[in-house]
Amino acid sequence: MNEHDGNGDADFAPPVYQQAEFAGNDGGGIEAFVADEHVLAAIRVAVLKTPEEEEAEMKKKLRKYICYGGVALVLVMVVIITPIAVVFTGPVSAQPTRFPSVSPTDVPSRVPSTSPSTTALQATLNYLRSTGILNPCPECSDETEINYIMADDSEVSPQYLAAEWLADYDLLGQSIETAQGLQRYILAVFYFSTGGDSWVDCSRYDRNCLTGFSWLSNKTECQWDGVRCDEPGEVTRILIGEKLPLGNGLKGTIPSELARLTLLSSLTLVGGIFDGGQLSGTIPSELGLLPLESIYIQAHHLIGTIPNELLLNKTDMQMFAITNNELTGQLPTSVVNLPNLIELQLHGNNLTGSIPEAYGTMKSLEILELQKNDLEGTIPENLYELSLLRELSLEGNKLDGTISNKIENLDYLRIFSAGNNSLTGNLPETIFKLPELRVLRIGQNNMSGTLSEDFITLNNTLAIFEGYDNHFSGNFTDLPFDSMTRLRQLLLHGTNLTGAVKMSLCERRGTKKLRKFTVPQTVDCSVDQGCCDDY
Repeated sequence: MNEHDGNGDADFAPPVYQQAEFAGNDGGGIEAFVADEHVLAAIRVAVLKTPEEEEAEMKKKLRKYICYGGVALVLVMVVIITPIAVVFTGPVSAQPTRFPSVSPTDVPSRVPSTSPSTTALQATLNYLRSTGILNPCPECSDETEINYIMADDSEVSPQYLAAEWLADYDLLGQSIETAQGLQRYILAVFYFSTGGDSWVDCSRYDRNCLTGFSWLSNKTECQWDGVRCDEPGEVTRILIGEKLPLGNGLKGTIPSELARLTLLSSLTLVGGIFDGGQLSGTIPSELGLLPLESIYIQAHHLIGTIPNELLLNKTDMQMFAITNNELTGQLPTSVVNLPNLIELQLHGNNLTGSIPEAYGTMKSLEILELQKNDLEGTIPENLYELSLLRELSLEGNKLDGTISNKIENLDYLRIFSAGNNSLTGNLPETIFKLPELRVLRIGQNNMSGTLSEDFITLNNTLAIFEGYDNHFSGNFTDLPFDSMTRLRQLLLHGTNLTGAVKMSLCERRGTKKLRKFTVPQTVDCSVDQGCCDDY
């Protein structure tokens, strides 16, 4: 019975106590009481451990602290690194790409399937077909038409790529059925048609586009490099390759879809002054539907003739320039119907025939460049009636005849270039009456006669005179070239001139004002070694 609480249990039996003795550091002992397997409460009783036990316990604690420290370090690194990664790489796109874009190639490497891969692409192609924007194969069934717009087994047509980009990848999210969506599609066709992925500047992969935004970016198309919208939201000018060293690596063809940019007034596609561009094929006649005021396509490999449609009903056309290509055919006569044309540049092609007499009726013309073609015949007399003409360049053709005395009518003429032809006759005296003449190139012809002392009348303007490889005669000593202070280049080798070079002319070489100077061997140039250039 429990005598303490009065609630004893008759069956309770007091425990049997055993005495246990633990050795202390001092060899003494303390007592603890153990009842069977239960340790009874021991107040202020310290259990002393051996050195081996203490060392084991310290190692256990150390391992635990190291584990906790490692976990904490990992958490800190995650907290710090994650925001930095987001800042530099951008947020993870909600729309995964189909293929890794580690190093984009010039031509998409995806092998086209026989049907569009998304509902949006299917809807876009359906709209393009239903509106006639995309209808390359009217006799094809719906199933085969999609295959028809693909180029070959390894490439996809620009039209398909543009539709796919607009439907599946354009972050601006414009439908093809909107005016802006259609405009973005047309520009995307131009991009893929001209090898946009391999452009030098501002391709869709270029993150360093300095003069605008990269093409196919999520900016409005009016902000893409080389695209101008003089009307709100509508493309009016496309200017590609104007930046030095000129050219942007264009290659491919000019797409006819550009004709659907109904306000496009200026198209500039410069190939470059060094390597040139790689645009090929013909000039789409559909571009004649545009209200063009300026067209400048330079240094490519375009072939065929100049479409007459480009020159019809273009009352605002001021510049028509397709230069250094491989165009054939004759000079277009439709240009005479352009009442405001200021510049006509067709040099560096394979054009044949003669210069039309009607060109003399273009009273607004200021620049006429027809050099480096295969033109024949004479220089039309009425060209000398173009009173506003500032440049007349005809060199590198097969022209014959003479230079007319009527050249004096060209009061604003600064450049007259007719070298490397088969011109005959004398240099007309009236040419010395031109108050603005700066460049006179008539070398490599069959001209004759004596050079006049009247050259001095051009003292204040003439910078370049090339008369080499002609039959000019006379005494070089009597000519006033040493007094012409603006003269920078004087080439007279291959002529019949005689006499000697004056020291005063050689002194101008020393100041580098006269940069290039040649005379025939029949003219004595021993007055100063190095005065005359070799040729």
